[in-house]
Amino acid sequence: MSPALKNGLLLAALVLILILAGWFFTRGDKEATLPKTGYETEWMCDKCGKQFSLSPAQFDEWFKSPDKIRRDPNMGKQIVFWCPDCQAFSVVRAEIDPKTKKWYITLDSQGMPRELPPEVQAGAEEPPPDEGQ
Repeated sequence: MSPALKNGLLLAALVLILILAGWFFTRGDKEATLPKTGYETEWMCDKCGKQFSLSPAQFDEWFKSPDKIRRDPNMGKQIVFWCPDCQAFSVVRAEIDPKTKKWYITLDSQGMPRELPPEVQAGAEEPPPDEGQ
């Protein structure tokens, strides 16, 4: 093989490697998707009481949708989503009491604190059970 042919093949191989490397680093990772089940977070409308369990994939979809999230710089880090039932930006992060399985929110859609429901508050005030005694 002549030196010119060897250099040409080496150059072609180098260009191919650079193209593949560029494609590899610029393509989106199509296999890495957010889970559609498991790892759900609880959300609740503070006006109508509708409850939502959002998977990471659903949360990501809602968060990226400009018509489903309120973008208010005055609200700080609180996320407020659009409620399809009462047609308002009123869906906020909720919690579930492990004992009563009752859903409740601690901050409303305006960022104001909410009182805990009486049964949740009563469970929170109970002393922890003595372990090993």
